[in-house]
Amino acid sequence: MQAEIIHNTKPSHRNAGFSILELLVVIAIIGILAGVIASSLRLLQKPALSDARAISAAIKVARSKAIGTTSAVQAIFNTSTRTLNLQQGTNCSATTWSNFPGTYNITLNSQVETVSATSPIAFRVCFNSRGLASNTAILKIKDARSPTYTISIFLGGAVEVTQ
Repeated sequence: MQAEIIHNTKPSHRNAGFSILELLVVIAIIGILAGVIASSLRLLQKPALSDARAISAAIKVARSKAIGTTSAVQAIFNTSTRTLNLQQGTNCSATTWSNFPGTYNITLNSQVETVSATSPIAFRVCFNSRGLASNTAILKIKDARSPTYTISIFLGGAVEVTQ
């Protein structure tokens, strides 16, 4: 006679999966790695480039609003307050201007400084109802970790950010 060997194919509870302690350790390691990566990515940020792009975008909005509303929109960068303000008027030679509705006013990051501005008003550019700028303007900004970025506004209404 042959003896039958019966194998227990049912897994025991101890070998069924991961314990809660193992899962917590893995989650803690992932959290630590995410924190290290996030702090490393912060060092890669360039506040001057970010602000230059924000100013460029706000000036493009000013031009498009001037065309869309058939009125004049001016962009004024004030170096003492470190802000770009958009204002709306009837035409570029208007004496009264109203603050532009919306959140188009830009304040520079605290790490960013202006390079080329020597007067309290670094530039004032007015876009007429055809989108043409009243004058050309250049603003240079930089921070401690990145090069100087130049924001150029041309007579045709184009805006360019260069390094």
